[in-house]
Amino acid sequence: MGLLDDYQNSNAEENGDEAQNEPDTRRKRADLERNIAMADSDLKKVLREIEDTEAQARRFKKDEERIRIERDDLEKKVKKLQDNKRLLEEEIAGLKKKMKVLQ
Repeated sequence: MGLLDDYQNSNAEENGDEAQNEPDTRRKRADLERNIAMADSDLKKVLREIEDTEAQARRFKKDEERIRIERDDLEKKVKKLQDNKRLLEEEIAGLKKKMKVLQ
């Protein structure tokens, strides 16, 4: 582990007495290794969260497309029903005129 070795070497140079600092160096190395493990775990958690969020965004996009298609179909159906309504209203008006003529 290059970073840990560099840290250990710089620490030993500062203090000068390696025999006295060996337990301290081991403790610091263990602390750094523990911090690295925790940071690595946090990174994995963030990566999983990114994957989950991206998957959810893809699901939403598919749902959005499905909803858009359903909306378009409903709009076509409404237009067709409105056309039928208009035709029936015109037919009723025409029949009422014929009825007035007969009276």
